[in-house]
Amino acid sequence: MLRRNLTFFSRFQEAYELANDSVTLCRCLVLEDSESYTPTLARSLHNLNASISNLCRHYDALPVIEESVELWRKLVAVHPASHTSNLALSLQNLQISLNNLGRHSEALPVIEKSVKLWCGLVADHPTPHMPKLARSLHDFRTSLDNLGRHPDALVAIEDSVKFWRKLADTYPTSYTPDLARSLQDLKVSLNKLGRHSEALPVIEESVDLWRELAADHPTAYTPNLARSLQNLKVSLDNLAHHSEARQAIEESVRLWRELVAIHPICYTPELARSLYSLGCSFDKLGRYGEAVPFIQ
Repeated sequence: MLRRNLTFFSRFQEAYELANDSVTLCRCLVLEDSESYTPTLARSLHNLNASISNLCRHYDALPVIEESVELWRKLVAVHPASHTSNLALSLQNLQISLNNLGRHSEALPVIEKSVKLWCGLVADHPTPHMPKLARSLHDFRTSLDNLGRHPDALVAIEDSVKFWRKLADTYPTSYTPDLARSLQDLKVSLNKLGRHSEALPVIEESVDLWRELAADHPTAYTPNLARSLQNLKVSLDNLAHHSEARQAIEESVRLWRELVAIHPICYTPELARSLYSLGCSFDKLGRYGEAVPFIQ
């Protein structure tokens, strides 16, 4: 628990040292009672993998998550009902580690196995496992995109959106942010296939959801709204709707200015990017004199 709190405050080296200590202690416990403590060791390895990844030591992180996966495989062989979800989650993390090392062809079958496991779990117990299936489909989409399989990636993210819609309809407070994020990813997949006219209503829906969330919880969701408006600007430009694109990016700039006034360290880079994008919008409209201050 202390490791998690240190991570929250970006104290990654200290969090890593605690995670490493935890793994060492768990190994000692496994020597005394493997049946009771192997799951604890597998979880501690998962945490250590996350801590090493936060330090961008991706080569060191890979064998840690591989060991965690192997432990969960052995546990699932004996107690599938108890440990299949842990195996599915550890496979997702293994996929991320492989992708971090550029080993995309190896990552794909790993996430495919995770999706298959989550599908089986959802068939038996939909309520607790559907969010995890939706997230694994998002990761599946990433792996397919990394291999240039954009049509297959589109199918995966469409399935993910479908599940988030079901969840958001039932539990809007919990899952509307996930739906909004998945719509942004769906927009990206459509754009990669040149389906810009279909991408526009998707990102417009995402913006509307973030707008509703930011109205109720501005501190938590205003940055998401500002970013989604930047994505909307790109989609509008793809369809040569440059005047509407300028309006979207102007709203984004206004929101980033408000955020920078409160948290300058966090949001000044985002404001700088949006200002440059606003300058590009003026340039596209032939308003070159107004573009220059923003681009400079």
